[in-house]
Amino acid sequence: MTLAAAVDALERADRITALEHLLEAWRVNRHPAIGDAIVILDVAFREAVGGFTQTEWLAAASAVRPAIVGALVHELALHAAVHSLKDIASRLERIARWPADPRVALALASVVEKRPWTTKASLPIWRQIMRVLAALRDPAIEDRLAVCRTRAGTANKAFREIYVAGIDVAVEVTQLSAQLDAADLARLARCRSMIDALRKGPLPAREVLAPPPSAPHAEVAPTEDDLLAWIAEDPASDGARQVLADYYLERDDPRGPVIALQLAGKQPKLTAPVIAALLGPLRDIVELGTARFERGGLAACTVTAQSPQELASAIGDPRWATVVELTTSRAAIVAQPHMRSLRVVRGLSISGLAELCRVGHALPVEEMTIVPTGHAIGTPPERATITAARCLPALRRLIIDLPKNRHFGSARIHLRDLDWLIASAFARGLDELVVTAEGQRTEYQLVDFANAFAAHASLGRLVIGSATFTRERGEIVLELVCPSAGDLDHFAARLTGLTGSHVAEVVVTSAKAPAASVRRRVIQELAHWTPTWRTG
Repeated sequence: MTLAAAVDALERADRITALEHLLEAWRVNRHPAIGDAIVILDVAFREAVGGFTQTEWLAAASAVRPAIVGALVHELALHAAVHSLKDIASRLERIARWPADPRVALALASVVEKRPWTTKASLPIWRQIMRVLAALRDPAIEDRLAVCRTRAGTANKAFREIYVAGIDVAVEVTQLSAQLDAADLARLARCRSMIDALRKGPLPAREVLAPPPSAPHAEVAPTEDDLLAWIAEDPASDGARQVLADYYLERDDPRGPVIALQLAGKQPKLTAPVIAALLGPLRDIVELGTARFERGGLAACTVTAQSPQELASAIGDPRWATVVELTTSRAAIVAQPHMRSLRVVRGLSISGLAELCRVGHALPVEEMTIVPTGHAIGTPPERATITAARCLPALRRLIIDLPKNRHFGSARIHLRDLDWLIASAFARGLDELVVTAEGQRTEYQLVDFANAFAAHASLGRLVIGSATFTRERGEIVLELVCPSAGDLDHFAARLTGLTGSHVAEVVVTSAKAPAASVRRRVIQELAHWTPTWRTG
């Protein structure tokens, strides 16, 4: 147990090692008593370290040691009002990368209490502070934050909304601490006693806690590459994006106003040169007309790269980290580890999906559209790779789009082309599987897919062409979409063998209310059901 190790370290007067063990214990169980011991032990470290210039602060924070964290965040909280927002943003970017620490929670809670900034320019700072507090989940600050919420004041509306909403989230996700047993309580009491005794001794040398730089150096402002890398590490944060906007504005770069306006919730008109500048090296492989930007970052695009050289020039670029929707036939683009925002992928072939499924890390993709090529939906090796995949745990919607003029089994959709997928572990996490054939009429037997849908209860929705199976109150409902009266005739062959044992209800949706004769014909074809009609 790390508390026992902390006691042993304090008995040797090794306060630095004791702090490391106490932090480890707190990260396992965020008990306020453990946090209190850390804060009391930290007093000696803060007194030994003293203050920092901005350059010293950033240097120490970039390779932070546990013994100096308290001094760094104490200085931030104490002098927050006198630092520029740009300096504060730089500090918060580094704090967000540190391991969880109760001293950070206490310092940022102090900033929340003081509210040193309420201007519109400070909103990205407040978003970052609230994100860090929510990530820390420290129960020791819950009551303090709740009081802050009641004192939001009469500042501008945008500030109040972010301030109150951020507090609500931070309080809501607070991690309840487990009870400490008698032995651990005794160890903590022993730690407190020895910490008090050691405070009478000499302070640790500052050089031990925070070694100075090897050579004097001037303060170095972050470069464009630094800022892009920070955005890539946390694409959900607006802090680094705001700093990047300031970076461009200071240099009269047209990208600056675009990013600043988008961060303010506005959508400025983008010219081709500005789009190309925002894309950077990605402009060589992205179709400019498809690029969409949100909050100053690339959010959606279509990749047109043809050669390995073009791909190689773009792989690894930090601008990919903000992309949410991507259309590409290249699995290598999708597989990049820093595609942290990616949720929708379109355009991969079955072989491309198989290539993607060989990656060793999880991808956040939630929806994927696959465009098969050839005369079968996947070769046996490709199918085996896909069904064994574990890299797409968030995938909920899979669309298989059979391209125009491609014939699968003489223009028919057969269950044998898909049963390997429907029955696989890969499909168990899906909420919806869609098979469509845009621009061509397809044939299929609904009874086969009704049986497959019934056998796999984890699948919530199965769409085959213009027929949709869903589950309502534990029963299967079939919806037939008929854009015209002629489509009703087309369904006749598909319904062969389908009975009430397969489907509890049939819904017919058409663009307009069908004539009485058409209704009678459909009712005759649907001998086992009285259909529900929907128009729309």
